Amino acid sequence: MADRNQLKAQSLAVGRTLQMALKTAIMYSVDHPAVEKTLQDSYTSMNSLVRQTREFTLGFMNNRVLLNNVLTDDDVLEQLEAEFTKRGIAGVTFEAGISFRDFKRGLALLATTPKAIEEKGGIRPFLEKNTVVGMRITPAAREAAGDTLVTMDPTSYLMAEGLLDSDARTGMRNVDQLLQLARLDEPSTAIRNPEEVAVLANRASQEALSNMDADMRVPVACMARVLQRLKPDFLLATLPPERQAELQGRSAGEVTTELVEDKAARWATGRLVAAHYGPEAELEEEDVVEALGRCLKASLVAERLVQKLSRFIQEAGLPPEVHQRIRQSLAWFSMSQKERHAQLMGLKYFDAHAIRHLLNYVQDLMSEGKTTEATEVTSHFFASLDSAPLRQQAEGYAATAELLTRVTALQTLDFVHELVVCLEEGLQSEKLSAPYLHRQISYCLSSAAQSLAVYEDFDFIRKIGQALEASLNRAPEQHACCGKALENLLSPVSVGRMAELYVQRHDDAEWVRTATWLLKHSGTSGVEALFQALEDESSASNRMRLVRLLEQLGPAGIVAARKRLEDERWYVVRNACSVLGALRDPELCSHLKGALQHADGRVQKQAVASILKSQADERAQTLAEALPHLQMDVAEMALDELVLFRDPKSIEGLQAFLQQTGLKGSRLDKGMSVLTAIQSDQALEALSQILSNQTLDYPVRKAALTALNRNTTPRARELLTEFARQGSDDRLVAECQRSLGMTPK
Repeated sequence: MADRNQLKAQSLAVGRTLQMALKTAIMYSVDHPAVEKTLQDSYTSMNSLVRQTREFTLGFMNNRVLLNNVLTDDDVLEQLEAEFTKRGIAGVTFEAGISFRDFKRGLALLATTPKAIEEKGGIRPFLEKNTVVGMRITPAAREAAGDTLVTMDPTSYLMAEGLLDSDARTGMRNVDQLLQLARLDEPSTAIRNPEEVAVLANRASQEALSNMDADMRVPVACMARVLQRLKPDFLLATLPPERQAELQGRSAGEVTTELVEDKAARWATGRLVAAHYGPEAELEEEDVVEALGRCLKASLVAERLVQKLSRFIQEAGLPPEVHQRIRQSLAWFSMSQKERHAQLMGLKYFDAHAIRHLLNYVQDLMSEGKTTEATEVTSHFFASLDSAPLRQQAEGYAATAELLTRVTALQTLDFVHELVVCLEEGLQSEKLSAPYLHRQISYCLSSAAQSLAVYEDFDFIRKIGQALEASLNRAPEQHACCGKALENLLSPVSVGRMAELYVQRHDDAEWVRTATWLLKHSGTSGVEALFQALEDESSASNRMRLVRLLEQLGPAGIVAARKRLEDERWYVVRNACSVLGALRDPELCSHLKGALQHADGRVQKQAVASILKSQADERAQTLAEALPHLQMDVAEMALDELVLFRDPKSIEGLQAFLQQTGLKGSRLDKGMSVLTAIQSDQALEALSQILSNQTLDYPVRKAALTALNRNTTPRARELLTEFARQGSDDRLVAECQRSLGMTPK
């Protein structure tokens, strides 16, 4: 109880920080500097909690607060409830591993004005078009006074209990919920008679049975609410006379459960008949058993469901052994948790059916916080692998990745570390009886790393990566699977979170080494996540840190940066220019030609800076050719550097720049200085052509004449003499003649 009360207090504290963050986001925007610290504080508080609980649900039901699986009376969050209610939002769930970037996006959705939401068609269409990784939004409602312990997952509870406010006369909200469960879009006014309700209930039940993640208690709760409002007789009228007689006078809950059981048994029989003669009959049986097991959670009367199934299977003409196998498999769902634990602990090794039971059992235990029992049975499973026959060993390793995902939590990190060490020892062993076991182990290690990343256990993930790298280096051709696993240590979401932590902890040298190592081995997904972090970063100093990090990722960063040069957002193109320069793109000058002509001067400036820092032979030529397109301050920046290069390759571009209409001032002076500084006949020829071009402005031609006069080489004298002998009435000809000591004509 102390732990639950502590989590409740921590959850309320998270709610208060979320309330403040949403309030400031509504007042300004999530991107406003005044909101940044509030958002960061709220995220830190939420992330600390969600790492303990795997996910955190905060909802409201008629002035009551749902905190994960506790429904309580507390008015401290009434402002947050009011803002949610205005927008048609009653609950939000954050998942472990959500990054600050996605948290910020989620807050932006919650802060959207009610008017804007309505213009998008309402809250449901709005949210369908604006999903956020690691965040879900669901409805909520009210229960009796005092704390209520919710026995199903919070999202399902919100869905089912959202029906409590239904119209007492028509129960239409319940029907609307059934429509949603049945994946239909008709309005509730379309339901006018018992037959339509029966069809709808059947459809909702079938959808829940077909969805392996669905909770069968939700359609049962929805249907029970409908029957409570409309009376069970309303639906009984659609049934055969014999079934009406059996169910007459029973409660809405009992009628609903019976009908769902009937639907489940018929559905299961249909699936079994369809697959009986096919190649995947065994897999189909497993799926049927899984669905029926979920149905048992709603009915809790296993024998009744088995009897119905037996009758339907017999009517369908299936062999008796099919029913026997199903019955034996369903026996597992009839056991108490203590009996299940004892059965699993008594197994010498695990076949496919036992592994399936193990996975479901561990998931149930972890959702209830029973980590001791979960780790005990998981340890037994791992211990059984070494002595298991080859087939069971292969099946066991194939399921290990999923088992590790289900058992990993903040409270079990040390235990998972021990399991991973055992897997690493198996990876190093050359005694594996089959090569595919090595592949399975490498996959298990990468899967374990991704599960640990949710809890930001990056130091240990680095150790996993180093073990995979050592295995790969030991036999590159045989252990290519280790290389693939090495690239999949982190999901894109985890890479994004690591980038956020990299910026925050840039003064921690050991952490920087860990982050750099992991990101360097994360492949394309790591590069893309880093670029996304770079695009979201508003601080120039933090952007430089991310660029330096990208600099260490090599060719993958070059490919990603080149793609972003065509982006419509100026700052994305600017970042790409910076990264390409830092990565020393071998074709930098060629790829940045478009950026040098970008409409935004900030992009041009970064492109020039990146080219200037490169050692490319064609950098002077590229900058000179870009001069006519550069904004004034950027052009002067380029000219200041070109005068130092004195590269003959820049002459043609300089000439085109100097021949622009309206060129004057410092750009004209600097352009002439660059051309003059290049000691070559080609430069003198360019000056002569500018001087002779009477379509150009006088100041430009005058500058060319001055430049030639200052040059004392014989070729300069020859070019001036040729110009002076033109005999035109151009006043510059007279000036040239006087400078040569000739008598002007």
